Amino acid sequence: MLSIPIIAANITNLTDARYFAAQGVDYLLFDLDVLSCDQVLEIKEWVSGPEILLVTGAKGIHQLEETLVKVSPMMFAIRHDTDYDPSHLLPFVDCFQIRDHKGEIEIAIGDKIFVEVQNIQDDPLDPELSGCDGFIVNGDVEIKLGMKQYEQLDHLFSLIRNEPLER
Repeated sequence: MLSIPIIAANITNLTDARYFAAQGVDYLLFDLDVLSCDQVLEIKEWVSGPEILLVTGAKGIHQLEETLVKVSPMMFAIRHDTDYDPSHLLPFVDCFQIRDHKGEIEIAIGDKIFVEVQNIQDDPLDPELSGCDGFIVNGDVEIKLGMKQYEQLDHLFSLIRNEPLER
């Protein structure tokens, strides 16, 4: 278990989802503008531990209700590029807020604020970064199917756990 809550965002493949679940992140964030409902469900079935968050904008809004029923996420968010009113869904699933501040993502879940770690080499325990409640890290494209390099993320998780770095 990590001492700092983490959201793993931009999850587009099973490799990332399983890596982040094994690291003990609290949330996996899937974007319905990038993945279909079936793709999210397929990945979700292979991981356990993290809660599922969904976000969508105008492109993925048409599949939101179907995905909420099939995937049963903990929460969802709608970007400001759509005028879709989700109020009829709120009795069934909670909402979170996602904000883009000049390219820096911030997520509010209840009263907790998560900020994106821009430079993975930064120490997340640095006082400048410690004014938030948790961090957002990002998945990335696979080198090829099932192959990724996680050295920088391993470094970040070692810092969070306050573990000595392996050389």
